[in-house]
Amino acid sequence: MANLPAYENVQFSVIQIDTTTGERKDEAWLQVQAATSDMLTPWGVEQLRAGLDPHVKTVLVETPYVCEDFRSLHQNFYGRKFRERPSKCCRLHFFNEHLSESEVVFAFPREHYIGFSVVEPLMVRCIGRTVIRPEMIGLGPEHFHLLGTRFRNRVGGTLYECNGFPYRSQSNEATVCAHVTMWAVCRYLSHKFDRYRKHLPYELIEMAGRRNGRIIPHRGLNYADYAEMLDRFGCHPIIVTNHGLGSQIFASKEDGIQDQQAFNDFLKILYCYIESGFPLIASFSEHVVSIVGHASLDQDVTRERVSKLNGPIHAAELVDEYVVMDDAYFPYQLMPRTKTQQQNYRRALDEVRRIVVPLPDEAYLRPTDVDNYVLDFLEDKVFEPMVTETLQDLELNEPIVYRPLLATGVSFKQFKQRELADKPTDLAIRMQLALSLPRFVWCVEMSTPSLRTKDEAFGEILLDATAGESDLEPIFIRIGSKIARSTITGEDTRLDYFDRNPYSSFAQYRHNLGASPRHA
Repeated sequence: MANLPAYENVQFSVIQIDTTTGERKDEAWLQVQAATSDMLTPWGVEQLRAGLDPHVKTVLVETPYVCEDFRSLHQNFYGRKFRERPSKCCRLHFFNEHLSESEVVFAFPREHYIGFSVVEPLMVRCIGRTVIRPEMIGLGPEHFHLLGTRFRNRVGGTLYECNGFPYRSQSNEATVCAHVTMWAVCRYLSHKFDRYRKHLPYELIEMAGRRNGRIIPHRGLNYADYAEMLDRFGCHPIIVTNHGLGSQIFASKEDGIQDQQAFNDFLKILYCYIESGFPLIASFSEHVVSIVGHASLDQDVTRERVSKLNGPIHAAELVDEYVVMDDAYFPYQLMPRTKTQQQNYRRALDEVRRIVVPLPDEAYLRPTDVDNYVLDFLEDKVFEPMVTETLQDLELNEPIVYRPLLATGVSFKQFKQRELADKPTDLAIRMQLALSLPRFVWCVEMSTPSLRTKDEAFGEILLDATAGESDLEPIFIRIGSKIARSTITGEDTRLDYFDRNPYSSFAQYRHNLGASPRHA
C-alpha cells in the first residue's frame, strides 16, 4: 500500500499590527505574508490594506484552509494545468484590537471581529471569499444603508459571525470581473434566502453556456450572459438600460449623459430596486460591478437639495453615492452620480450602461408604473386634500418625499408587528396585520425632510406587485390619521375610509437595507 501523506494540523499565527507608524505596519504585513508562506501576494497585501489599515490591529492567519470555492476551480481548471498548483488555501481573520492567540481562539472576542479573507494560491490576484463587516470600517448604519447577510466561521471551536456582502477578486485565468460579480450576487442570495441553492464558482462559469465558445480560460461576458446565468440560478431577471447615455449607448461615441431626464428616470429605478433589497449587476463599457447599497446625504445638504427641487420628490433625488463591490478595489467603494464627483473610486453612475436585477417571480409591477401611480395619487381630488390637511396638522411646511420599495408580505408584517409593541393602539398597523397580502407588495412611503431625520413617514400606500397597469388598485392607504382599506364587492373594488387613528406618523420600513435604529 502506498504511503499517504499525514493529516495536517491547522496552524494559527497571530500578528499584531502597530498602527502608530507606516514602517511598523509594513513590517507587520510582511509577517502576515510569511505566515501564509507568501501565498498572500504583494497585490493582495495592497488590496487588503487599502480598506483595513485604519482599523485592523490583529491578523490571525489560519493555514491550511480547505475552501470549497477554490476547490471548485482547482478541480476543473487549476488542477489540470501542467504546472502543479496547490489545492489548499489560507484564511485571514481581522480584529480591531490587539489580541493574543489564546484570546482569539479561546476567549471569543466576537465584538472585535472585522471579518475574514481567504487567500488562494494564485500568482497575483489571490483574494478569495471575503466578508467584511461594514460598520467595523466606518460604514455605520446611521449614514450607510447596505445589503448584507450572515456568514459563520469557526476558529478552532470558536464561532465568529460576520454580517456583510461577499467579495472576491478575479484571477484573470478562470474568472473575470463578470464571474466574480455574479458569484457575489448569487452567494448573497443563497445565504439570505433558502429558495436559492448555493453554487460554486465553476458551476456559475458553466451557466454562461458555450454558445460563444469555450468557457475557460476566461472569455468576456455581457448583460445577456448575466441575465441567462441568473435565470439558471433561479431568479427572474430584468435588464434596465441607462437611456440617458443616448439611444445607441454601446455604439455612441459621445461621452457623458445626453438626456438628463432619462438618466434621472434610470436612477429612480436603480434606487427602488436597491431599497427593495436586490443587489444589482451594473455594466460599464468594459467592466462590471455589483451595487449593494447607498449613502445618506447630510441633513444640511438634504435641506439645500430639497430647496432646489420641485415636489413631490422621489427619494432617489436625495442619494448621491451608491456602494459597490468592485473586484479591482477593496469592498464597499462609494460610486458617485457623475464623474465630476469622483474621489477615491474612478467610476460613476453616469457611466453605467445597464443594470441586471435578480428579481423573484411574482414581482411584475415596474417601478415606473408605481411612480406614475403615486404622482397621479398626489394630484387626486380625494387624496390631495388629505395630504395637505395632514401636513398642516403636523405643522410641516415642507415638500413631500416619497420612497417606493418592494417587500415581501411576510417581512412587511413582521416589521409592523414589532412597531405595534411601541404603539399598541395604532389602528392602521392592526389593520395591516389583518390584510391578506400577496407574496410581494410595493410599499410607497410619503414623508418630509424633517420626518425622515426621525426615520418617520406620514403616508403609506400598499400595491399588489403582481398587478399591471390595467388592474392597479391600492390594497391599503394611510394618510396621517386617515385609513383606506380596499374592499371588493362583486366585480367592483372600493376603498372603505376610517378617520379615527390616534397616530399621524409612523416608523419608516427598515428591513431590506440595515435596520431601523429603534430595532437595531
